Amino acid sequence: MMGGMGLLMVLSGLVFLAVPVALIAGLVSLLMVRGSGQNTSAQSLAQAVRSVASAPIRGGRICPNCGQVPAADWNHCAHCGASLAAS
Repeated sequence: MMGGMGLLMVLSGLVFLAVPVALIAGLVSLLMVRGSGQNTSAQSLAQAVRSVASAPIRGGRICPNCGQVPAADWNHCAHCGASLAAS
């Protein structure tokens, strides 16, 4: 009878140790997954910016004042009114 009670006490002691260890391990793994998801979104954002920057400009020019793309036959920017004669 005493041998069974001793084993029960050892197992209950292990449970008290296992619960905090499991909680800490779960938090660490959750933070690692969350952190890797942020890096992926930052990489995809950087990739999207590169693809937009390398896209061809319609009309072949941009407004030197506001950066908008005017139509090819415009003399002034419709967005800010800047003269496009020099560009």
